[in-house]
Amino acid sequence: MNITQIKLHNYLSHRNTKLNLIKDGLYLILGRNKLTGLSNGAGKSGLVQDPIPYAYFGESNRCLGAGDNLITDGQDKMYVEITSIKNKKRITVRRERIRNKTTKLTINGKCGNSIKETQAVLEKIIGMDYDTFRHSVGFEQGKMSSFSKLLPTEAKSVLMRILQLDKYDGYYKRAKEIVNDLKSKHDEIEMELSLLGDTDVSPNTESRRDTESRVKTVQKQLSKIEKEYKRYLEIENEREEIKKQLDELKNKEYHYKIKIDQLRKKIEKFIQLKSCPFCLQKIFSAHKVSIKKASLIEIKKLEKQAKIIDVQIKEGTIKMPKSIADKVEQSREQDNELREELGNLKARLVSIEETDKELVKAKKKKATLAHNKKLLLNKMNDYLLLMNAFGKNGIQAYIIDNIIPEIQNIANDIIGRIVDLQLNMQTQKQLKSGKESETLDIIISDSNGDKSYYNYSGGEKTLIDFALRIALSVILSRRSGTQIETLILDEPFGFCDARNKAKIMDAINFVRRRFQFKKIFLITHDYELQDSCENIIEVIKDRGGSRIKGGLKNE
Repeated sequence: MNITQIKLHNYLSHRNTKLNLIKDGLYLILGRNKLTGLSNGAGKSGLVQDPIPYAYFGESNRCLGAGDNLITDGQDKMYVEITSIKNKKRITVRRERIRNKTTKLTINGKCGNSIKETQAVLEKIIGMDYDTFRHSVGFEQGKMSSFSKLLPTEAKSVLMRILQLDKYDGYYKRAKEIVNDLKSKHDEIEMELSLLGDTDVSPNTESRRDTESRVKTVQKQLSKIEKEYKRYLEIENEREEIKKQLDELKNKEYHYKIKIDQLRKKIEKFIQLKSCPFCLQKIFSAHKVSIKKASLIEIKKLEKQAKIIDVQIKEGTIKMPKSIADKVEQSREQDNELREELGNLKARLVSIEETDKELVKAKKKKATLAHNKKLLLNKMNDYLLLMNAFGKNGIQAYIIDNIIPEIQNIANDIIGRIVDLQLNMQTQKQLKSGKESETLDIIISDSNGDKSYYNYSGGEKTLIDFALRIALSVILSRRSGTQIETLILDEPFGFCDARNKAKIMDAINFVRRRFQFKKIFLITHDYELQDSCENIIEVIKDRGGSRIKGGLKNE
């Protein structure tokens, strides 16, 4: 990203400013406020330091909210337009803001369906987001010396934020939340499993076996009773049939006896007759004897048949055996008891069956819970690994351990060109307890030995800070996969004296050549540095706002 032009309209104190940046090199941006007579407040930072990140990201050190505070007082609309060259392609980014209304972002005059969509395309084109930009391109005033104001333990946190490693803290926190959630679910499953108890052996096995055995016994007894009762009924039926036959025989016998009795009476009456009542002829004794004899023969036949019937009646009588009758009576009482018991036993078996069905369900549920528990444990282990990876001693430590030597090499490359110093960074400190603590000790070696960074003077610290921040800028650009071609330094000198300022200027020029920065913008109030720069831009502020001088076009 090589910036070639900046246009500002009603942006802060710049009413209409157009800055053409055709030449590559170091640009010294000075300022003079004619309203106050001072160099501060002229609009130097408002020329490059603030508008560039605002155009690209909608954010800057001065931007509040949507950016209405960036619109020149008394105006309703402003825009910032930045033109740059990347991979031999010209890219013009324009961000407009109407006070209390809308913001519009375009890339080469085109925009997406929303600012968010256009912003995503833009960040993909330039290869960085705002955090990467402010730590690798635009160094705000007072931020260059950030390490000199911190304790060693704080310095490491700042380093990790600059390297954007703090995002892993968010990943760690999220992984931990998931682990805690999984642990809660695991504990719930453990509770359910404990409530289910042992489902491998049914507690009803013995009871079922005893009950089924008793059912068989009762059923056998009932079957025996039923057979006996059936035999009883068969005998009873036979008795009934025989009784019917006997009744018929008795009836027949009765009729024989009546007939015999009638014949006897007829014989007696005939013997007493002297003449026939019909023909009135005399009945002789011989004839009476003959009739009597014939009638007696008939009577004997009838008596013989009656006797046969009487024998049949006597022989046909069937008595119910007393043993069977008594046993049937007892069996009837026992049958009722056994049937009641059988009903209870079957009800018990149904209950056992239901219990066993519940046990089968519980067993299936237990298997499902055990499977889910295994899945949860596997998932929990995965996220525990992620927690370890995202924690301070994981990826962050790995990156730091691998980047620290690279930071040292780049920083020492810069420092060694200017002064005879060597920088060494230590990220672990041995405690008296034997444990190690996280730190960032910067040890500086010179001809007199090793000294802590914090023991050096302000100018030397500024030089070391500058070298460290440039090293971080280079590493961030490599990590983002983007070649950073522009560097913005806002008042990087702090309270350096002239000698140390000259050293830092030498370092800036070396950095531009060494890391192939197309342009470095150096914002300062120090006019004494004009002789050390080939491109001078002076920002003048008067009642009409801020404008630029230095042979550069001003509209």
